[in-house]
Order: sequence, then structure tokens, then C-alpha cells
Amino acid sequence: MNENKKKTSARFTFNLLDVIIVLLVVFCIVGVVTRKNLQNLFRSGDAYDAYTVTFTINGVRGETAALLTEGDTVYLIDEKGTKISFGSLNGTVTTKPAETRVLHENNSITVTYPDDAEDLQDVAGVLACRGVEKNGRFLLDGKFQLAVNQTVTVHTETADLQICITGITKTA
Repeated sequence: MNENKKKTSARFTFNLLDVIIVLLVVFCIVGVVTRKNLQNLFRSGDAYDAYTVTFTINGVRGETAALLTEGDTVYLIDEKGTKISFGSLNGTVTTKPAETRVLHENNSITVTYPDDAEDLQDVAGVLACRGVEKNGRFLLDGKFQLAVNQTVTVHTETADLQICITGITKTA
């Protein structure tokens, strides 16, 4: 028996073919990540941009306001029942005791709910989202039109809310 076996070296060499394969994988990952934006760019000539949408919610219970935390995903449901991603809560929401305007002897006065009256809160917050501004209109995800002073029903994993959009600005 021949006990003389050759030892093969276990060194790895990096050559040009390995570089090409790594670059191809990186380009595939970038393509998958930006696919939706590229589709919109080629289809309509517009690319999605980052926007911030400020909103208010009037007269929501304190327990519900406490459920809104930074990073929560917010979505809409269209008439077909399909979820449309609205964005995510950017920062913490601010709350204050709920106020309402009432007419008293031809004067409009502001009434604040006491703390023990169902703990109603007015909430203000910011959503980070992506969309397109086209012909003076903002289209969320290129489909759903949003405008300032529009009331929209949104959903999170823990609550369904009616928000009033107070501003839409493009993020620099």
C-alpha cells in the first residue's frame, strides 16, 4: 500500500470570475429593492419621493391614543379591500385634552373636556410615506390621492382611526 498521499492546499483564491458574480448578486439585490420605484419611473416618468404627512385626530379615547407609537405601520383599505401602505409613524404623537367649539349666545367658545370625561384626547402626529406629486396632487403609492384638510380612515395593527391631514411636505 502506498501511504504517500499528496496534501492539497485549502487556500481560497479570489479571481475575476468571483468579482463578477459578487457584482451580479449586488445588482440583483438593488434591482429587487428599487423595483417598484423603477416601474413607476418607466411607466409614468415620475419617481416616488419621501414625504411627511402631518395629521390630527380629534376626540379619541386616551387608551387609543396610547396605542400610537413611533414606527407603527399605517395603512389604508381601498374599495376592493386591498391594503395600501400609507407609511409609518415618525416620532411620537402629541396629545392634549380634547377641545370642542360650541356656540353660546352667538359667541363661539372652546370647551375642554375634563380629565374624567372618558379621557378624550386630541392627537397630532407625523407619518413618513412615499408618493408622487403630479399636477398639484399628491398620490400615495402612485394611486391614492391625498389632500390637506381631507379626512381619511387609516388602520394600524391595534386601531382604526379617522385622521385629518393638516399638511403634506416633500422630505429633503
